[in-house]
Amino acid sequence: MWLYGVARNVVRNRQRATRRQDRLVARTGSMATEPQQGPETMVIRNEEHAEVLGAMESLKEAEQELLGLKVWEGLSNDAIGTILGISHRAVEGRYGRALKKLSKQLERGRSASQRSPFSAERGEATT
Repeated sequence: MWLYGVARNVVRNRQRATRRQDRLVARTGSMATEPQQGPETMVIRNEEHAEVLGAMESLKEAEQELLGLKVWEGLSNDAIGTILGISHRAVEGRYGRALKKLSKQLERGRSASQRSPFSAERGEATT
């Protein structure tokens, strides 16, 4: 009997993950409607995903949690406030600050990779 319970939980987790992924694809717009593209596009997207994940790791745990609840789980500010024990206005402020920090971190990462000696692989000469 316990095996059925485990299987049911696995199915529920997979359904939740699929719904989260569908919401994320819907937010990204054209990415969902583009035809299957070549390996170069896949490599670039994988690099972009890695950049975002790396930038996320630089945020405080509370900021990561808030972004996860807002973006991946699709919760409202009121729901996030209830979960975190803060007001919806505090959620708005923290969300804005977390996005700014994430954006700055991504910009730093991109500018650092442009200065990298490995950028010669992209046809850029560094001396």
